[in-house]
Amino acid sequence: MQYSSKRVVLIAIAAMASMMPGTAKAEQAADWQTQMRTDFDKFGGQYGSLYERLDPNDYRHPYEKKIVANLMKDPKIQELIPQAEKMCEEINKAYHKKHLLTGVLCSEKQYPEIYKMAQENAKALSMKPGFKVYVMNSAQMNAYTWSVDQNNYGIALFSSIINALSREELRYVLGHEMGHVKSKHILVSVLIDMYKKKFGVLPAAFSRTPEGKDDSDAKKDHSQRDTLCVGLHDLPDALTADIARTVAGGAFQPLKVSATEESNMTLLAQANEYSGDRAGAVASGLQKDAMMGLAKLASGQVGNLGGFDMDSYLKQIESVLANLDHADLARLMGSEGSHAFTLMRVAEVGGFFKSPEYSNARQMAGTSVVSEVLSAYYQVAQILTDMVAQQKKFLEGPQYAEMNALERRLKEKEFSEAIGPRQPAADEADRMLEAAMATIGLGQTNEVFNSMEQFVRVQKNGAPFATLLDNVATKLKFQIQHPQPGDDAAELTRKLAVTTQLKTLRPGGVANNNNNNSPSPTPSPAPGGGRID
Repeated sequence: MQYSSKRVVLIAIAAMASMMPGTAKAEQAADWQTQMRTDFDKFGGQYGSLYERLDPNDYRHPYEKKIVANLMKDPKIQELIPQAEKMCEEINKAYHKKHLLTGVLCSEKQYPEIYKMAQENAKALSMKPGFKVYVMNSAQMNAYTWSVDQNNYGIALFSSIINALSREELRYVLGHEMGHVKSKHILVSVLIDMYKKKFGVLPAAFSRTPEGKDDSDAKKDHSQRDTLCVGLHDLPDALTADIARTVAGGAFQPLKVSATEESNMTLLAQANEYSGDRAGAVASGLQKDAMMGLAKLASGQVGNLGGFDMDSYLKQIESVLANLDHADLARLMGSEGSHAFTLMRVAEVGGFFKSPEYSNARQMAGTSVVSEVLSAYYQVAQILTDMVAQQKKFLEGPQYAEMNALERRLKEKEFSEAIGPRQPAADEADRMLEAAMATIGLGQTNEVFNSMEQFVRVQKNGAPFATLLDNVATKLKFQIQHPQPGDDAAELTRKLAVTTQLKTLRPGGVANNNNNNSPSPTPSPAPGGGRID
């Protein structure tokens, strides 16, 4: 991101304002949140189409973030997106019709409490209220979605799961499904299957080992199952097969894959479910109900046969760990299939509630204007940074010279349309954050700086914030050299060290947890119990 001389002058003025003494500074400090809210409301009116108030990456599981980011860097995947979006639109329309004929559509008059829960979740997850929730008659403990369009998305709840869960437990399940919609999981699955059909292989992102090694030349001796690659595996079998046939354009042809590819597909399918669980947690905000809602998928509805003790249930993990070595663990995790074991999901969502990622996402879904500005900045600047890098690579690479004039102009137009509106949006978000930091004062405890630090550490990516961090570092260096009354020298020095460190953060390896494992080459479906897709 480049700045004009006028922008540099504004930065200098903001730096001077941060050292404003006495009453004037106190009065400004009292009003910074009001000013930021006013500015951000105006920002949303101008640039609101470039970001979501709650970004799916604010709650996504790390493995899903990693693999999807790599997928979206593949030019062949990018070329398939318009076709995949059209396919998802056709699937969505068809299944709304089927569910209208076979289920009961919730509304303010029809099952109004379920409808109200969906409204609460849509607000909490910063989603449009374009949902249609269908109640379906079934003894199976299940819920699912087939949608990506927030203007018209569908969720099905089986009667058995409604009967088994309390209101808040059911709200968590609905939040899980709405998280799938917001994350566009079915779109990613359709993209992968279209890629497979067109090129006869899986995208290169699936050939990376956990250590980052390219394993694309490995022997492909495993047959992929006759279903969606990494989609919503708990859709009813008939719908899953129908979607697979729709994407394939006829009879589904299983693909031979390597052990690494099969492992990564399984891990992504499991990560999608963990991400859905996290979305349900953010939507409900109630740890006990979220964990109990998941636990009941394992036990079902047992009526009045006695109470359920969560601590005792979680201790079952210790029984599994007894006399377990790493080879046994790999085989056990491999047997999970597309959904992790329910016990592990309960433990995972319990851990998520205690994490900074959860606190951060709840802030995004709440009323913190600083968190909203940080999220908007990150979403805009992340794409801007990537597109600027791609543009530079294109202009300096051999492809540019080899293209004919029309192809070249079209590519340049695509870059211009992606970069053009995002540059001023990133500049404005940068300005809002810098102004608020300066008003509070960098020489003391600074809420905006602290929120920025937490946000960048949670995202593990300082690249989109590079311009902001550079500008803040410049101000800090100036204040360290020209201290003012009331400045804490140690705090200024600490903040300067933090900005340097945050700039170096990049998404890296996924921390070891129950979803970052190497399953055996032939995973089988998860045994027993209900599952929410």
